[in-house]
Amino acid sequence: MSTIIEDVKARKILNSRGEATIEVEITTTDGFGVASAPSGASKGKAEAVAFP
Repeated sequence: MSTIIEDVKARKILNSRGEATIEVEITTTDGFGVASAPSGASKGKAEAVAFP
């Protein structure tokens, strides 16, 4: 049986340093999950560009 994504919600939140980052909530037929994307204080030259 496969899992089907039913809903995706994204919102802007503040990290522990008060900077904007993203949090995503995904609902599937089997349940749901929430994750946020933290950003470190030091950035490497090959690191992805910060959002937003």
